[in-house]
Amino acid sequence: MQYDIASKVILNHCRGPVLRELCGLDVVDSELIDVRPQETASLRRSDFVLRAFFEDNKERLVLLEFITSWKEYLPLRTLETRCRHKLGEKLDVITVMIALRRISGIKDYYRDIEVEFKYKVIKVYELRAEEVLRKGLTCLYPFMPLMEGGKDLIDEAERGIYEGEGSRQYKSDLLTGMAIFGGLISEEIPIEIN
Repeated sequence: MQYDIASKVILNHCRGPVLRELCGLDVVDSELIDVRPQETASLRRSDFVLRAFFEDNKERLVLLEFITSWKEYLPLRTLETRCRHKLGEKLDVITVMIALRRISGIKDYYRDIEVEFKYKVIKVYELRAEEVLRKGLTCLYPFMPLMEGGKDLIDEAERGIYEGEGSRQYKSDLLTGMAIFGGLISEEIPIEIN
């Protein structure tokens, strides 16, 4: 799916700001884990698993799931992925679901008669675009069209990416990500971003 591809490209450039600013984790450094261990018995792949190094000098895995819709089985499927990585890497795991748009029924837990699984849910649409722009968090600008008030600040975010530091590829990737994510809320946004 195009949102997964856009998320991966942004994470390749912006793991630190996404983990610290978007997810609220006190991560010092991180690296994407090789694709190979992401395969599950059901041949389903998790979005992203990162080996992260935290300010408390501990190493943990961070499992990020970017979601645009909610299915009741999603937490259980994510728990399956979490367990495989916990067993394989033998590290604690922090699971974060990042909702890219309003989703009815979304929960921050899974519970059945034996298991309770809690995870963090970040609702991008509840974040204030004005705050991201004010702080100059360029790596989060691609998510701006999805944020509260973000549709009105796309031109400023686009200009901030163009005028900011970074290679042409970096800027191009962020702008492409903004166009793709903007397509979640309006067909016009991808056309307006050049």
